[in-house]
Amino acid sequence: MRQIFSPTKDASIYEQFATRNTGHDEILEVGKDNHGTDRVRSLIQFDIAAISASIVAGEIPTTASFDLKLFIARAEDIQIGQYIIAQPLSASWQEGAGFFYQNVNTAYTSSRVPSVGFFEDDGTTWNNKQTGSAWTSTGSDYYTSSLSSSLADPVVDMTFDITTFMGLWLSGSIVNNGIVLKFPDNNESDHKNNGNAKFFSRQTHTVYIPQLIAKWNDQTYITGSISGSSPNNAIVVPKNISPSYRSGEVVRVDLSVRDQYPLKTFDTLFSAYAGNQRLPTSSYFSIIDVQSNTTIIPFDSYSTISSDGSGSYFNFRVEGMYSGRFYKVLVKVINQGYQKIYDSGHFFIVEIV
Repeated sequence: MRQIFSPTKDASIYEQFATRNTGHDEILEVGKDNHGTDRVRSLIQFDIAAISASIVAGEIPTTASFDLKLFIARAEDIQIGQYIIAQPLSASWQEGAGFFYQNVNTAYTSSRVPSVGFFEDDGTTWNNKQTGSAWTSTGSDYYTSSLSSSLADPVVDMTFDITTFMGLWLSGSIVNNGIVLKFPDNNESDHKNNGNAKFFSRQTHTVYIPQLIAKWNDQTYITGSISGSSPNNAIVVPKNISPSYRSGEVVRVDLSVRDQYPLKTFDTLFSAYAGNQRLPTSSYFSIIDVQSNTTIIPFDSYSTISSDGSGSYFNFRVEGMYSGRFYKVLVKVINQGYQKIYDSGHFFIVEIV
């Protein structure tokens, strides 16, 4: 099971443009400028109080793991084996309302002679954590503890396991001021390294908003009197997929599982095709955004299929999914070295509210 949270604020800060705020830009940048001399970092923060409330309410178990997922927009001059590190910020900051490419401002002198310049919006910059308040060290204040994730070749979306940081925030050991994303110090000081990675920010108009994902294995497996299936020769169909769901719903999907070619018996025709078998324990579901072919929920140990007296089923939250878009469900079964993915062709849409 997964529960997905969106950022409350994010921004990029640039050593080269030390007074420029980018709080409303659609892109987050990490790395160096194109000359390799100046550093680029990104700040991001989530509502940890809301996550804590979900844990207290029993919606998220205390054993859950937490990932920060960033969707790549573009990468340039990335060195092989390049790491990006995440460190918890030690000071609060203000997102601001600026963009990297600022609007040109035509100002007037007392003699009404126009002068052209850039808006330097309020909010966090390389120099300031918020309007009128400087960082202790330019480029953000952060704790020494860090997590790292490497950029693959070719560069793909990045995931950081931030369970350690979550433990510190939830316990109150440190105040939640979010995270700074940056190259390691030795890469930042290397003028030959001009790698730069761009990710979609929370202001993006795409489906690729950054995510904090709480995940845990909620599989229960009660066999009862339901017989097992033959995965290499089965038909798997969701029984009760609704045509539409509302964001935030928790959905249970029951699966009809039956042999594709049942053996001829003296049983009734109905029971042979009733679909009352169960899938093996190594069975998983996935949810795909149809238009973009983006995986919202992947096949893994946090998307396992359960079984009870009624048969096989799975639960999911309608989160990380956008209104007005179509999604489909896939099922993967692994049994005795055999693997098969089932696509029943069933779709649902998230309602526009």
